Amino acid sequence: MRKSVLKKGKKIAFFLMLVSLLGIAAASAMARTIKFRNLTVGDGLSQGVVHCVFQDHFGFIWCGTINGLNKYDGTGFTIYRPIPGENDSLSHRAVRCICEDNEGRLWIGTAGGGLNLLDRQKDKFVHYLASSDNPSGLSHNFIEALHVDRKGVLWIGTSGGGLNKMEDIRGRFTQYKNNKKSTGINSNVVECIFEDHQGFLWVGGGKGLNRFDRKTNVFTSYLSREFSDEKKNYRRITSIIEDHRNTLWVTTTKELYSLDRETDTFRRYLFEPDLILDPKPKHFVLSALFEDQKNRLWIGTRYHGLIILEPISRQVNVFRAEPGNPWSLSNNNIMSIYQDRSSLLWIGTGGGGISIYNDKKELLHHYQHIPDDLNSINQNSIWSIYEDRSGILWIGTGGGGLNRIDRDKNTYTFYIQQKNNPQSLSRNFVYSIMEDHQGMLWVGTIKGLNRFDRYRETFKHYYKTGNSSGLSHNHVVKVLEDPSRDLWIGTYGGGLNRYYRQKGTFGYYRHNLHNALSLSHNTVTDIFQDRSGNLWIGTEGGGLNCLLHKKESFTRFQYTAGCTNCLSHNTVLSILESYSGIIWIGTRGGGLNCLNPETGMFTHFTMRDGLPSNIIYGILEDHHGNLWLSTNKGISRFNPHTKATRNFTPNDGIQGWEFNSRAFFKSRGGELFFGGLIGFNCFYPDQIKDNFYVPPIVITGIEVFKTPNSSNRSAHRKKHSSGPHEFTLSYDENIFSISFAALNFSQPEKNQYKFKMEGFTDDWIFLGNKTEATFTNLNPGQYTFHVRGSNNSGIWNNRGSSVVIIIKPPFWKTWWAKTLLLPLVAALTVLLHRWLLKNRDLRLKSEEKLKIIVQKYKLSKRESEIVELVIKGKTNKEIEDELFISLKTVKAHLYNIYQKLSVKNRLGLIHKFRFSSKN
Repeated sequence: MRKSVLKKGKKIAFFLMLVSLLGIAAASAMARTIKFRNLTVGDGLSQGVVHCVFQDHFGFIWCGTINGLNKYDGTGFTIYRPIPGENDSLSHRAVRCICEDNEGRLWIGTAGGGLNLLDRQKDKFVHYLASSDNPSGLSHNFIEALHVDRKGVLWIGTSGGGLNKMEDIRGRFTQYKNNKKSTGINSNVVECIFEDHQGFLWVGGGKGLNRFDRKTNVFTSYLSREFSDEKKNYRRITSIIEDHRNTLWVTTTKELYSLDRETDTFRRYLFEPDLILDPKPKHFVLSALFEDQKNRLWIGTRYHGLIILEPISRQVNVFRAEPGNPWSLSNNNIMSIYQDRSSLLWIGTGGGGISIYNDKKELLHHYQHIPDDLNSINQNSIWSIYEDRSGILWIGTGGGGLNRIDRDKNTYTFYIQQKNNPQSLSRNFVYSIMEDHQGMLWVGTIKGLNRFDRYRETFKHYYKTGNSSGLSHNHVVKVLEDPSRDLWIGTYGGGLNRYYRQKGTFGYYRHNLHNALSLSHNTVTDIFQDRSGNLWIGTEGGGLNCLLHKKESFTRFQYTAGCTNCLSHNTVLSILESYSGIIWIGTRGGGLNCLNPETGMFTHFTMRDGLPSNIIYGILEDHHGNLWLSTNKGISRFNPHTKATRNFTPNDGIQGWEFNSRAFFKSRGGELFFGGLIGFNCFYPDQIKDNFYVPPIVITGIEVFKTPNSSNRSAHRKKHSSGPHEFTLSYDENIFSISFAALNFSQPEKNQYKFKMEGFTDDWIFLGNKTEATFTNLNPGQYTFHVRGSNNSGIWNNRGSSVVIIIKPPFWKTWWAKTLLLPLVAALTVLLHRWLLKNRDLRLKSEEKLKIIVQKYKLSKRESEIVELVIKGKTNKEIEDELFISLKTVKAHLYNIYQKLSVKNRLGLIHKFRFSSKN
């Protein structure tokens, strides 16, 4: 049986080698389409060697590097490293493995610092270290693998201490070491642990593979020659997985194996590196293994990139780092492969950080000029696009003339101006292309109108002549044929022209300053005819015009300052009538406008509503009623019913950020075309798949800013949120920012956010892709901050996240201060009242005593007044001023008073008064 299995394995290996040769061309083609997004040290990653990647139940991505543990939220990294003197920091800088148990606890295995448990609330670590004095502790401090089984038990693989089973959170372990017995583990080096669908644990390490039956505590060792070389040197097991058919796959440092469960033996799939890798490597090591949702096997190698086995075609595809290509794999040394809940593949590399692959990412076809390639357009600046009734694509360029593309035959023909050929194109700047009912092609250029006879391949020119036989202006920007077969021509400066086909003459519609029913501006930007036969004309600065069917006067729609239901901008770039009869207008600066023809009222949609730009070059409608907009910052899909937007950037495959006016077209088959500065894109809307992953929304922290009156001595204080639902701030910390993230990692820069602060405002405020909200000078009180977020496709998590913000009042406004202050104020009031009464009594007594002295010593009225002022401490000068008498009179009166009272001076007078008062 063993020989037959080996022969079968060799046949399969030979077959794969042949297929690999046939698959090289396919691999190179696939390599041109597959794109990776790379996260490196430049993006904030602590180190480029990434041993492991893991997503926790919150949605955060954790990356273990040789220089710290990294937590990624799509906007940035939080890094954990050992801090000298802090025993609750990470125990070792090199992180080898990460896992999460059924209780949501995060476990980190380090290369020499044992096992770490992260306390999320405190952002601190608990350490589990090996000790020779503790046989029930961890067996070794170098952790290679972590696994939580379906029962929630944590298993730890070590590099020298065998396999460990955690018995309780306090740090009691059961150790499984090599004991030379046939039922024991065959090596103390454990590099990978996997639980299959039958409940067996598969343990790979330095001497092959072990299957562990936890019911019997027996290890079955696989030490056959499949896992060793001719010298009986056992190859290390580097990874173990089980595919969708429950087939067990194992990689060693050299080969890929699958388990035949009927015979309990492994089949070997031999790779011949020289057949699939160029140049032939000296060392070929398989380091990681993963099956994706298309049932493809991804095999990581050391120093030679990624190998992908296609299940149906059996093709072998190789992906490697390409210098100068930002979309290639970042590094050829593959350390780990991990898939998150949104199906993104995270590839940890040995030096290039992380490469991320989105298997669901759509590719928009991009046509652009390729130097020295005749099978490409001859100019990248695209000004007009048209597909004729036979499926031929016509492209007007800004300098390269007219391009003809037969996509079935992949042939390109160029029509350009030839100075010695009067029947060639009049100019190489083509603004408009239109096919009439006869199959003739009409081409508007910067120098006149051209009629192209495709059979003779000649052009007839129509220029400005100064009479009805010619155009009103040579700069033609738009050509349209109406049901009567007449042509309407928009010019850049000459207004609107009508070409009467039967007469061969032109009629002109120009702006008349004295006629409000004339065209509003002579620079025409777009012409559109609705289903009722009405013509809609956009202008440069004059707003929108409507020429009713069989009428000769125009109705104007223009921007008016302060008018909320008028046109938002007077430069109109594009016009479209939707299936529902609504007129949509793209403007240069006023965003998207919706005109209800029945009411004449406009509704505006701008960047505040999620559009990427307020400059709308083109509008096309798909058969679902969605509007596709080309803008000054990418393409946007807008749903008029839900008002949801999805914006596309160069990362999605569009030609560039900026598009051009009139360079948009919808074919009869529903294919959409948009042109810009770097070529044009075409796609079928139904092939653009949304990302329906609803991302978790997390509040990542609060940053309090120092204010002039703040007691906070530091300029900033960052509080990280790994779970707190409440933040308490003092009254002088009322300027702060709250940060948050939608944990969607597929183009996270496109995630959108909106928030409200309950207790401050009940309105949701749209933030776009900003991940921070700042508040200033909030009054003391309790608030609830709510935030919602979307993924890159505009799929919102409306449950969102929230946090309570409590701003404490100053102590004199607290309830306890008020409680204490009330009796204090009452007591002070009583004391003050008593003091006032006492003072009144003293004053009355003093007045009574003064009367007694006056009567006793027979003092005059003036003398009694002077005595009263002397007792109050007034000087002679002050007495003079107050009584309006001379200083000499004051002294004379004092002399008489001294004589009557038998005193010598002021002190004697005061003493006499006090003495007399007591008597």
